[in-house]
Amino acid sequence: MTTAIENIELDTELQELYLIGKQWLSDLEFLQEELAFLGKLAEITALPELHEDYEQIFLLEKTHLVLKADAVEFLKKIEHLIGSPDKAISIELLEEHVLLKLQLEDLKEKFRSGRKLLFEMILRVQHERHS
Repeated sequence: MTTAIENIELDTELQELYLIGKQWLSDLEFLQEELAFLGKLAEITALPELHEDYEQIFLLEKTHLVLKADAVEFLKKIEHLIGSPDKAISIELLEEHVLLKLQLEDLKEKFRSGRKLLFEMILRVQHERHS
């Protein structure tokens, strides 16, 4: 009887991890659209003074793609375990979850600060050109 209860509790925990992972993918989809917007903005403005900022956007896009692929792989691992009668969950799975969470938070923070910096720089350059 204890095993059945443990399996139900474990399935619930795995389903929770899966839902968190699905939310990460949703967040990453949103960031993908935002990064595309910033890329187009950089393309339209094409200000030489902002070359380094544009490079940062490119690096964020690369980081985003890697993180999205890692999140998809993580979800596949979770899907495989949910409902499986012989679950073998290791500490590595939880460590991977924490690492992905931290990487996503870091990407979001870099995106926010990069977006803010880019807009401030564009405004400053535009202001200088009109002065």
